[in-house]
Amino acid sequence: MGKTLWLLTGGAVALALAIDLFTVVVPSLRDHTFLAFILVAAIWAALGLRILLAEARRNQKLVVSFALALAAALSFSTHWFGIAAFFLAYLGVGLLLGTALVLAAVRLLKRKPSLRAFAVPFTMILMGAGGLLLSAWSSRPAPALPSLPMNVSDELSYIYGTDQSDRLTAYMFIDPARDRIRLQRVKALYRAGQITRPMDQLHAAFVFQHASCADDYQVAYELATAAEASHQVPRAYPPLSHMAYDRWQLSVGGHQKYGTQLLPVSTRPCPPAR
Repeated sequence: MGKTLWLLTGGAVALALAIDLFTVVVPSLRDHTFLAFILVAAIWAALGLRILLAEARRNQKLVVSFALALAAALSFSTHWFGIAAFFLAYLGVGLLLGTALVLAAVRLLKRKPSLRAFAVPFTMILMGAGGLLLSAWSSRPAPALPSLPMNVSDELSYIYGTDQSDRLTAYMFIDPARDRIRLQRVKALYRAGQITRPMDQLHAAFVFQHASCADDYQVAYELATAAEASHQVPRAYPPLSHMAYDRWQLSVGGHQKYGTQLLPVSTRPCPPAR
């Protein structure tokens, strides 16, 4: 069982590296990289669980089956499980690494560890990766931008709504171009000086924060700070200004001040303004 599991893991890592290299050669496919990684993770976790549970007790198999069925049901029946599934997979990877370290320590003590201890992190990763894919696939997202003319406040409210919906359902991983479409429109409104009301500033700050470079994160911080200073927007914890500031600092090679960022932040420069 151990040899087969390690061969499977090595194959999955090799495939992920090949996908990453392929997107370097063909940059137009970069938007689909994360989706490909999630598919590889889901298949790897499913096959790994099959190996780990081949000789497991019936009740253990039932528990895993129930957990996977629950993830599938939540994916289809809720609008929030997509992002929850992402963090579940993220925690599963952390638990997998921790379990590997513990089993390595046990082996150093000349004891034979049970690889079945990997069943829990493998289940979490499969629930997360599979749940994310199902949630995104079953979602019916509205257009990234409104199709009818609106005033600035209503338009920014609509854009903010689709931005948040794409995150809750994980559809942002399926079609990341929607973020760029929203950002381009909000930038146009910002440059035209039309984002002046507190709620408009807050909604625009969310879109700027979901960009991918330092200049946009700085604008997100400035807009969020201005919105929160007015005391006309709902209070949140942590405040958006804190999250945007931490993301901005990480993107320029600095350090977080408020500790709000759990995931890596892009440090690439912003493209030239159009």
